[in-house]
Amino acid sequence: MTDAQTSDHLLLIRSNCCFAFCIWIFANSSLMMVSLHGERFLAPQKQHNPTMHTAERDKILVYLLVCIIILEEGSYRLAQNIIFHHCPMKKNQEREPDLIQYRLEYSLNDDLPSERFFMATDPRDALSQLAYSCLKYIPVDSLSEEEQDCFAKAFANPTKPFIDKPELLAVPEPIADIDFPEPEPEPPAPAPETKEEENKNGDSEEGFLGMPQESESENTAPDLQPKPDPATEHKAKQDERLAQIAEIEKRNQALLEQYEKLCNKTRRILEWFTPRIEIFNFEEHNRWSDSWTKLEYPLPPDQEEEFPEIENSDSTESTHG
Repeated sequence: MTDAQTSDHLLLIRSNCCFAFCIWIFANSSLMMVSLHGERFLAPQKQHNPTMHTAERDKILVYLLVCIIILEEGSYRLAQNIIFHHCPMKKNQEREPDLIQYRLEYSLNDDLPSERFFMATDPRDALSQLAYSCLKYIPVDSLSEEEQDCFAKAFANPTKPFIDKPELLAVPEPIADIDFPEPEPEPPAPAPETKEEENKNGDSEEGFLGMPQESESENTAPDLQPKPDPATEHKAKQDERLAQIAEIEKRNQALLEQYEKLCNKTRRILEWFTPRIEIFNFEEHNRWSDSWTKLEYPLPPDQEEEFPEIENSDSTESTHG
């Protein structure tokens, strides 16, 4: 028996004992409680005493209430133990990142300074939320959700690509060229017979006692369907592959055009927005010390973005060396 099962049985026994004790109190309500000066237990009474002291009745009620509370607590702990031991939660469940409060003081279009607070996971997330809040001031008729996301990412992290290049569709594998032998020429068709030859053949084909003989054409089996030409089938497969390649290239061209269009539009919006916004103060709240920490703006590039430069410098040094 496991530890969890043992604890479940103990809690069940405890709950049953408490319940039985409560029943015993109800059945023996005529007994008197011991006094506070040391009497050990209750003395049975043969008849019900209507003049039982009020304090003793209050003691019985309080004791009964304590037993009921113990019973309820035992039942609750039993149910809780069964739920958490036999229905455990997923241990690999990812924990959501903690939200931090940020304060920004900024001015847009040389307007009066504004102060806004954002709950974000990091400073760049707070800047992206600021970009979302300023979308209504951008002189564009309408922006799709993808365009809004690209603009917010580009403003929060200008040195990092705000959208990944689309994955192009793969071209089907090429079909190997095969040199097929030239087809054999068909045999020439027999020349048609004249009426005289047909009559002679008819007389010669008459059998014994004037019985006509069965012609060979009646005995021969019907011709089977001609076999497909392998060269024709191979050429059909190549034509089908070329049609698929043309369709895939058309789709890839549409994806690239949409990608370039989205990038150009995001850059134009960013070029209009960046010089018109001015951030005076960027602070992060520390909930443990209940204080605000001033952040540097523009934010320094992430460490991940510095690694390629370091690798490139190392490679150049190694080549020069």
